[in-house]
Amino acid sequence: MMFAPQWHLAAATGQDGAVQAGHPLPTPRFIDQGDGTVEDKLTDLIWLQNADCFGPQTWQNALNAANSLADGQCGLSDGSVAGDWRLPNIRVLQSMIHFAFFDPPLSNAAGTGQCTATDCAFVNVPSFGQLTLYWSSTTIADNPELAWNAHLGIGATVAGVKGLTSLVWPVRGGQ
Repeated sequence: MMFAPQWHLAAATGQDGAVQAGHPLPTPRFIDQGDGTVEDKLTDLIWLQNADCFGPQTWQNALNAANSLADGQCGLSDGSVAGDWRLPNIRVLQSMIHFAFFDPPLSNAAGTGQCTATDCAFVNVPSFGQLTLYWSSTTIADNPELAWNAHLGIGATVAGVKGLTSLVWPVRGGQ
């Protein structure tokens, strides 16, 4: 028995697979708050502007560094206190990735092109030749000794051994 493709049925239902509308990127995407933070208008989250303030850290140290981040550290003058910041989960970290780009897979502040050394809302974004793995707070369910990383050279997510080091990019809820 042969089956005809059913993609035409999705169009009649208005399902995402047929409509493919997605969510448009806001312009501007990222807004420098002038206090060491950047607001992401797509997610309404606040990111540390310095993408490499802590250097390579083990997973537990990355969690601790993010949770203890406060005003006066890493160029912050936002009035935040310890506990305001966190290590992003893998979905939040993936939300930063623009799959049309690599090295880095981030959009510029306007959201109209690729983040470059002269057109980026963030500072200290590593290049492909450097360590570009960022920890997420998400442990891999099948192996608690591993956590998900985002690779900001190519935009992939990869497993990382928690005892090894990756970078830390703290985030907090929007205002």
